[in-house]
Amino acid sequence: MEYTVDVKEDGVYSFDAEVASSKAGGVFHLAEYSLDNLDYLSEFVEVPKTGGTNVIQTMHGKLQMPLTAGRHTICLCIDKGGFYIDKLTFSRYEEDKNITVTVSSLKPATVTVGDSTLITVTPKSTTSTIASVNIYANNLLIGTLTEAPYTLVFYPAEKGSYSITAIATDAEGKEKTSAAKTLKVNGKRTPYKSVIAIPGVIEAENFDKGGEGLSFHDSDSNDEGDAKYRTDNEGLDLVKGNKGTAIGYTANGEWTEYSVNVTEPGEYTYEATVSNGSSSTGGFTINLVKGTSVTQLAKVSFSGSGGWDTYKVVKGNLTKSLAEGEQILRFTINPGNCNIDKVELKPKVDTGIETLAAEDQQTDSYSLSGQKVGANYRGIVIKNGRKILKK
Repeated sequence: MEYTVDVKEDGVYSFDAEVASSKAGGVFHLAEYSLDNLDYLSEFVEVPKTGGTNVIQTMHGKLQMPLTAGRHTICLCIDKGGFYIDKLTFSRYEEDKNITVTVSSLKPATVTVGDSTLITVTPKSTTSTIASVNIYANNLLIGTLTEAPYTLVFYPAEKGSYSITAIATDAEGKEKTSAAKTLKVNGKRTPYKSVIAIPGVIEAENFDKGGEGLSFHDSDSNDEGDAKYRTDNEGLDLVKGNKGTAIGYTANGEWTEYSVNVTEPGEYTYEATVSNGSSSTGGFTINLVKGTSVTQLAKVSFSGSGGWDTYKVVKGNLTKSLAEGEQILRFTINPGNCNIDKVELKPKVDTGIETLAAEDQQTDSYSLSGQKVGANYRGIVIKNGRKILKK
């Protein structure tokens, strides 16, 4: 889109672009065409996610070449779409080296989505007074401060890294931009649908929300699966399988976590529905996570099952009892070659029957009908008031 404008005076100009976008990745730049030349007035500007197509926020930028007084035709060039742009406001830009401005602190410098950080800016001028301070997060204006103390409480809505900068403007309209300081924002853990009840079934694809490094870990960001089950997997590979969705394309060391609520404490068995289309042994571990401590509860190991689409059930026992209440379980791929559809955890049933070693077998045993039996008898017997299986 081209716009005919009248520049009142020579100089370098900055601009404020009011934009809205539901996702990051949109790009635009400003240019001016002449009969025999093309001037790029701005760099390529990436539009961040603003919170939605109806949430307009202000971006700040500076032209990389001066404009002369008089009539110009400025072109707004969309390099990659997917965003809305409402208007552009141009201001004459003049930097004052007598101004210093720093983002002096972020407290804390690492937060969780929805939590706050206190941004403190320190502006000074040796020749004038500070009129205002604008604070930006990833180049989006998040606050304007007009008096000391120059502090702002910021609530980041998305996980990731935020580049925090400040622009101080003095009473004469001159300004100075600070160096950037990085705010790290972690995702917030929540169950995918609801807390999973144990005893019960853990569908492997229903790992907790929260993101890479918090509720799951994948070795790369490539989405190699073909299942469109969820959009927050950030490269953790989901595949169609066993008439549903499973975790696939696994690599050693990858993991997923699940918020569970154990309603029956005690010893448990597991039944893992898995597939392995390779010629090597596959497997994963079931772990209990408490803070930074990870305790292995079981090692699930199995050989190739005839193809990645051929699922089978592998059974075993957890090596430690589960306590009652809410906790976090983790599936860690080890060594790989492993698609996981689901894992069912069941209370271990105590039959009251013990196996008697051959050297401990004696003749003073009785059948269930009360008859005394000899040493060669095989089956369930009663000895010293206990049921024993003689093999």
